[in-house]
Amino acid sequence: MNFDKFFFVAQANYVGLRYTTEVNDKWLQPYLVVDFTGGLSVKNQFFNGQVKFTVKNIFNENYESMVGYPMPLRSFMVEFSTGLNYKQKQKGEIRNEAN
Repeated sequence: MNFDKFFFVAQANYVGLRYTTEVNDKWLQPYLVVDFTGGLSVKNQFFNGQVKFTVKNIFNENYESMVGYPMPLRSFMVEFSTGLNYKQKQKGEIRNEAN
């Protein structure tokens, strides 16, 4: 199996303690959110395609980015994409269609 077609990405975002008032008597707790994406890319002469699977907030961190606004817990996404590979003839290029 050719692993050049597989890809993996891990991303971590740490946010430290943040005060929410001018006198610094209230704050939001620090948090760490980790996302992971893995997928497969395929390509040939005529088309290309990709399948991606993403897990956001993989450790199910319960956090708020603003007071009173909880952020989503763990979520899953699957993405499919495809396209056509079309090579346009360059100006002055002659195609040999005899073969």
